[in-house]
Amino acid sequence: MNLSLAWMGALNMALALSGCTNGIETGLSAPEGIPVTVFAEISPVTKSGEAISSDNGFDRTSFLSGDQIKVTRTKKASGTAASQSASYRYDGTSAWTVVGTSPVTLEPAVTYSAQFPADYSPINQFQTTSAAYLASNLLKTGDATSSNGTLDFTSTGKPFTHVNSKLTLKFTVKRETSIANDAVTVAATGIRTAVSITLYRPYPGDASRRYEWCGILRAVGGSAGTSATDLTVSLTCDGVTYKATLTGCALRTGYHYTYNLTLHNDMLIPESCTIGKWTDEIMAGGNLT
Repeated sequence: MNLSLAWMGALNMALALSGCTNGIETGLSAPEGIPVTVFAEISPVTKSGEAISSDNGFDRTSFLSGDQIKVTRTKKASGTAASQSASYRYDGTSAWTVVGTSPVTLEPAVTYSAQFPADYSPINQFQTTSAAYLASNLLKTGDATSSNGTLDFTSTGKPFTHVNSKLTLKFTVKRETSIANDAVTVAATGIRTAVSITLYRPYPGDASRRYEWCGILRAVGGSAGTSATDLTVSLTCDGVTYKATLTGCALRTGYHYTYNLTLHNDMLIPESCTIGKWTDEIMAGGNLT
């Protein structure tokens, strides 16, 4: 055996295991090029024993089996590894498995981030189905790093957070009537590419929630709610469209705005509102009249 070659092979293996390549420190504790292992949660994380929101089927607060996220590796200025993306599917327990045969790999001098849905595109104008609503509801992580190949997109690392705003409209209708599922729209500059969105009616068969609609709007006010937006609400009932204006809505990133309105005679009247985090942690509220 050529002892020199054997010694060099052993040295290269030792360098790889110690986070060095050709004698250059990589900052990794695992070999370059191995597939990453992905863990992911939505913030705030549903604690053990807590009930998952009844809206979770169309408005994620916890991931469901079969959900797909897109994981992206981005090169730092000092890095040499090319950027890379791949979709990962949740198996319903804790692990996410790559979709296809090209997993994202561990490399030095890179960051990792993720988004849900994996195939997110701009907010839908017609959010009249659970699928259209869910496709509009973008969640993203912050930039994460890894030395051992594990990507921690959970509460102990960089969890998923909601990027847009959520609007819920609850109507009190003081007469017998039949209202179509696509009867409610909201309009304002900036809430999507077009100025109006047709909202989703999640519980048409539930007597206690049948006059409730919700939708995903672009967070015009950003993270601080620095600008206020007036929203024009339209409700079509018995062939007549009634309108009301909700003034000064901040539309902050990750916030949920709930308005109660009453249809009385020929008027649609805003009554009250509450503002909170996505999972109904109420931050403010009050009457509008």
